[in-house]
Order: sequence, then C-alpha cells, then structure tokens
Amino acid sequence: DLASSERPLVSFPSPISPGESAEGIVSFVAPPTTAGELDIQVAVAGPDGEATGFVFGVPQVAAPETPTPSPSPAA
Repeated sequence: DLASSERPLVSFPSPISPGESAEGIVSFVAPPTTAGELDIQVAVAGPDGEATGFVFGVPQVAAPETPTPSPSPAA
C-alpha cells in the first residue's frame, strides 16, 4: 500500500524542533519477481506541510538457493 499525508509509514509522537534530528525505520519486501534495482521515494513534511523529497536506490540481492551450513565446533 502506498503512503500518503493521511497515512504515513513513519510518524513521530511529538514535533521535532528545528536543528534536532530523528530517525525512522521502514521495512519492506519486494515481490520475488522483481528484478534489478528498486527506487524508494521518501518525502519528509514539516508542520507547515512543506515536504523535502529523497530517492534511494536499493540493489536487489538474491537469496542463496541452498542454505549455507554453519561451521561445526571442533571436537
């Protein structure tokens, strides 16, 4: 589902004062048929509604076909 100003993916419980910073984490899963790089578009809006946009490129990483065995402890 797409985010909107009415339904943000990340929100903060209180306003952030000018000069302060904050972090938010967004997790997502791409459909298995997705190939190539994905672009994630993020807009951050302040209390006045003015938004700053960012675009992040996310390379696809294929999962291994067979699990990688863990090392066994020496006997």
